[in-house]
Amino acid sequence: MTLNINPDTVRHLADLARTFHAQEAVTIPEDAPQSSGDWGNQVLADHAGDPTFTEFRAVLDDLEPDQLAELVALFRVGREDYPPEEWHVAVQRAAEETPRPLDDYLLGHPLLAGHLEAGLEVMSDRDPE
Repeated sequence: MTLNINPDTVRHLADLARTFHAQEAVTIPEDAPQSSGDWGNQVLADHAGDPTFTEFRAVLDDLEPDQLAELVALFRVGREDYPPEEWHVAVQRAAEETPRPLDDYLLGHPLLAGHLEAGLEVMSDRDPE
């Protein structure tokens, strides 16, 4: 299967997320409510000037809408919200239902880096369609 998003870009975002979350001042609860972005916005607003956060946002800004949908789908497949067989459904739902701003949504998940890497690994192991 061919991704529209470059796997190196996904790995770079995972590295940035890991660096961002490793900072002592960043505390995002793992059991934070999924339905409300208010808590995430409040936590992440304190880090808007952080160079890692800024670079993460800049990488996202350079991606096309289909690549952003695939990024979110990779995160959700890696988190096991979707099996790899439902890749197209995951991408479609990501394009339609992903909360904005996307950087806050993604960085609001403390295990983002691992989920991105797991999703990338699962999808790269699949046979080409």
